[in-house]
Amino acid sequence: MRDVQRVLLRRGGHDLPSLSIAEQLAARLAGMIALDRLKPGQRILEEEICAVLGVSRAPVREAFRMLERDRLLVVVPRKGAQVSGYNDTELHDIFEVRASLMTALYEAAARAHPEELERELAAGVAELEAAKNAGSRDDYALASFRLTIRIRSLCDNHLLSDIVQSLALQTLRYSRLGFGTPQGIARSLRDWHAVVRAVRRREPEKAAEIIRRRIEGSRDAALDALRAEQTARAGPSIEIGHEQKQSSASRRSAETQRNR
Repeated sequence: MRDVQRVLLRRGGHDLPSLSIAEQLAARLAGMIALDRLKPGQRILEEEICAVLGVSRAPVREAFRMLERDRLLVVVPRKGAQVSGYNDTELHDIFEVRASLMTALYEAAARAHPEELERELAAGVAELEAAKNAGSRDDYALASFRLTIRIRSLCDNHLLSDIVQSLALQTLRYSRLGFGTPQGIARSLRDWHAVVRAVRRREPEKAAEIIRRRIEGSRDAALDALRAEQTARAGPSIEIGHEQKQSSASRRSAETQRNR
């Protein structure tokens, strides 16, 4: 999870120094949240972390601030910290911004560093293929995440690169939702192969166009998965309520018949 650490701590591609307790804790929690080990709405108790790790409250609160900055955690006054929930609007906003940023980044990298971009893409797509063959949603999501981070390093516009990095963990979290089916992974991989072909043909605008299409496809897949999850959670309660209404109506009808 070193790539997650680098993104969370804004360290770029440089080797990580010895991390502070707060940074270690924040990086570990970030990986667990991004890969759904910690669920949306789940409380993270400051007191428990302090007791388990034998640390004071100060580094725990600092870690929480790092996670809150990246919208992975919400700190509610008098209630403590909890994992931020999935949100349709946030999903749309993240992918809308990301599509514009990534098309600009890929087009710039394809123009300025075509050979390096081709090499990074070839290595990254090989990782994606391996994850697909392993049938692991998490491995595929992390391979896609790592590829984006490596491509980001080829961007000469450092402001653009930094903004892309700042959205990376939120994107990983939502993109993973869309990789929950073999079809979602296969569609993503087809688009990556198309990007490779465009870069090899030295067609930067075409590569950027495919990147936008890939991101929009990831958005739609994530949104479908999120809505399916929301429906699954809401479904039983709706059905139970419906049955209760029917049962109440039946009882009232029976009482009316007896009274007659």
